Amino acid sequence: MNVEKLSDLALAYLPLIDDKRKCKHVSIITYKNNFVTAGVNQMKTHPLAREYKYRFDEVHSELDAWLKIRDKNKPYSLVNFRFGHNNEMRMARPCKLCMPWCKQIFKSIYYSTRYGMVREVY
Repeated sequence: MNVEKLSDLALAYLPLIDDKRKCKHVSIITYKNNFVTAGVNQMKTHPLAREYKYRFDEVHSELDAWLKIRDKNKPYSLVNFRFGHNNEMRMARPCKLCMPWCKQIFKSIYYSTRYGMVREVY
């Protein structure tokens, strides 16, 4: 996995996130180390967001990316990024509402921290 390439790709998605949001999350889904799709945290709602009990039924970046996948039977990996005000990486571990369903779906989960990327082990 080329973290630098994926980080640059994630930065390209930041303009899609409402400027009013203080947290800017981008989730990238890969298959065999190749980019498949990406999602961002959004103010829009979705029935699954309600089912997962997301605050205000807002769509988290993980869900936004997953909803774009058609063939849901492949061993995908999830790579989460969160960026601060100066586009520096921050902690992007999936939240307690996302992590249970993400663990069921994704072969592996990676996320950014202030110190680099971490792989979730489960």
